[in-house]
Amino acid sequence: MWSIIAKKEIKQLISRQYFILLSIITWCTISISVFNGFKNYQNIKQQQEDAQKLFQNELSEKDRDPHSAAHFGTYIFKPFTSLSLYDPGVNNYSGTTYRVEAHKQSEMNFSNIPDTTTIMRFGELPVSTVFQLLIPLLIIFISFSSISKERETGTLKILFSQGLHHRSLVWGKIFGNYFIITLITLPVFICILITGVSSTELFIKAISFCIAYSIYFFIITSICVLISYQTKTSRNSLLSLLCIWILLCVIFPKLVASIAETKYPLISYHKFNKQIDHDFSFGVHEDGTYNERRKKTETKLLAQYNVDSISHLPINIDGALLQASEDYNSKIHHLRSIPISQQMERQKSMFKIAAFFTPYISIHQASMAFSGTDLYHHQDFHKNAKIYRDDFVKTLNAELTKIPKNKEHTVSTEFLKNMKKFNYEQPLIRFVFGKQYLVFISFFYWLALLIFLIEISIKKNNIL
Repeated sequence: MWSIIAKKEIKQLISRQYFILLSIITWCTISISVFNGFKNYQNIKQQQEDAQKLFQNELSEKDRDPHSAAHFGTYIFKPFTSLSLYDPGVNNYSGTTYRVEAHKQSEMNFSNIPDTTTIMRFGELPVSTVFQLLIPLLIIFISFSSISKERETGTLKILFSQGLHHRSLVWGKIFGNYFIITLITLPVFICILITGVSSTELFIKAISFCIAYSIYFFIITSICVLISYQTKTSRNSLLSLLCIWILLCVIFPKLVASIAETKYPLISYHKFNKQIDHDFSFGVHEDGTYNERRKKTETKLLAQYNVDSISHLPINIDGALLQASEDYNSKIHHLRSIPISQQMERQKSMFKIAAFFTPYISIHQASMAFSGTDLYHHQDFHKNAKIYRDDFVKTLNAELTKIPKNKEHTVSTEFLKNMKKFNYEQPLIRFVFGKQYLVFISFFYWLALLIFLIEISIKKNNIL
């Protein structure tokens, strides 16, 4: 019986003019979002490739002193997957460029958001925003009166007198409305799957991305039909659903972000750098000051080469001292980064818990995770970028150490060209599930909760 109700609901929706108008507006909005996302993806990718070639050519355009080459450094860029054109995630805020240079552990730079106006930020309108905020509004407008209107017109009494069960009515309405939403969003899902065919791993993420949004739309549809089932008039149903949308999709996520930032604050970048400078000069864990550590390194080298004077060393001590400083800088940077990482993880934990209070946060986190643009992917790239930076500087310091100090030495352009290139691949799908498992559990929680509430409402049988 529920299938008959679903078919009837589909026919009624398709025949309504306002539904056709809403569908056209939605398709136009999604098309613009996909087009803009694709153009931005292409532009950013091309800019990164051009910049990478430019920096590499500038580094190796002439013979350089190894330490000068380390100071000159280079830039590396966070790679984008095709799914990032649908959900840019934190990239616009965290930056996508990492500076490789001696004596300094850089953070990600050149984020887009600070350089754009509010209008420009909204104008970007990625597919994820349309799916997370605007499609629920569409669902509300096409399903708020799905049952309440039947009650207002007296149709329900006739249906129930003919033996229609409440369960068939509710689930028929849910699946009827859900089929329409699936029909509207299906072209985008097909595009997403097509863009993910370049690799098996990416295709799995694309499938997971589509499944997550399909579940989200089903949850929103179920909420809308349930409210329509519980309210006496379509007007009350619409007002209730709009209030729920504002609460779950606008107010509550902002509130969670504000609470997380207040409860687990992060120190400023300026203060962090001051801590690093202090620790480097005065040492940590009784390591001694910079001069004391330098003397220890010199003593160790004299003992290693069995000489009694620095001038008798068969190596350039400057290279060894520079590398010792780099190693210590990396050590204190790691130690100072641990509390920050812990605070960020606590903030993320609040969002994971909040996913059980609003499905918007569930899909927001899952969407970024499958697109490879969430905070965990950002941290993974940053960690690998730091490893490359340390290896880059260490290679040049080792080259400087090979030649005694009293002899001039430069590294050739051929040496610089053949230095190890940065090669980064995004983590596998199991990384995503390992980091965001609570978010994915929240989807099943919402499905179970809605099924429970629907069944409870049906048992109460208070529709007439």
